[in-house]
Amino acid sequence: MTNLQKNLNGRIVSQNSKVDIANSKKPYIQLLDESSELKPLKCIWGDNIIENCLIHHPSERGTGKTLLSLEICLAVSSCWSEFCGERIDIHGNTLLMNFELSEDLIKRRLLKLSQNPPFEINQDKFQAWVFTTRRGFFEELSEINNIMEELQPVVVFIDNYKLAFKETDGNSNKDVAQTINAILALRDMHNCAIVLVDHTRKNTRNLSTDSDLQSGAGSKSDLVDGDYFLRRSSKNEVLRILKRSKARLCENQDGAKLLKLNPDTLWFEMVEESVNEVSHLGRGINIHADEKKEIASRMKEDGLSLQHIADKFGVSKSTVHRWIESLA
Repeated sequence: MTNLQKNLNGRIVSQNSKVDIANSKKPYIQLLDESSELKPLKCIWGDNIIENCLIHHPSERGTGKTLLSLEICLAVSSCWSEFCGERIDIHGNTLLMNFELSEDLIKRRLLKLSQNPPFEINQDKFQAWVFTTRRGFFEELSEINNIMEELQPVVVFIDNYKLAFKETDGNSNKDVAQTINAILALRDMHNCAIVLVDHTRKNTRNLSTDSDLQSGAGSKSDLVDGDYFLRRSSKNEVLRILKRSKARLCENQDGAKLLKLNPDTLWFEMVEESVNEVSHLGRGINIHADEKKEIASRMKEDGLSLQHIADKFGVSKSTVHRWIESLA
């Protein structure tokens, strides 16, 4: 374990850090006085990614999570005012930490994206950077810290959680809490937004979007500032649903946004600003009864009420109770 890793896990400032993230003890009146000096938070990508926030982005496999992350990086660094209908208030360098794909595949995707973008990709003032590694986040932590100090990115994507933190137990609330704590410290040290790209649980395609769809320990959702999901539509293979579930610093989202992944350009495009996601998720998707019982049982173990689970499946509480009792 490096000294920097120990510092992050203990939320202690490294010698090179310009930000003091040590403990503070202040009375109400001082906090209130200082609050008047705070500036309104700005959007990096609408209310999905807000400045200096830690955001969780769990999505199904094969939906285009990495593509979307790359496109947001290009949009923010190219000084676009919006992308897919989401406002961009802050521009600057961006960083994608790629723990999954080969550098060759990233090159091929960027080549395709460069051929027909919705707006001009201009990398003169700011740049979108990609850091590719096969080692884990904590193994690369010293290098990551140096890169962030050099680039001062406004947003960093960690793609993806499972591979970046492969040496930790993603199903352990304790391990996840320690990992999130380290990432929060890194965020505070560099004053940037960080997006954790992640996966949803298996067999959840017919469930409406909620934070409990994320894979692994539930503390992931508890400890972040917000989340957004990219989900398949049952109506067309190129359609995607973009939905926020948790938001500490902005209003909850009404409905969901409908996007299209253009197969010719690989760019995401906005189709409709607000749609009923149930009409896109619940049709044409059949899940075996035994799988429903297992999902319901896991949701109950995560602390969800029978009524909440029943609403997710569109059944009665008594049905959910029978499902869970049958597995006991």
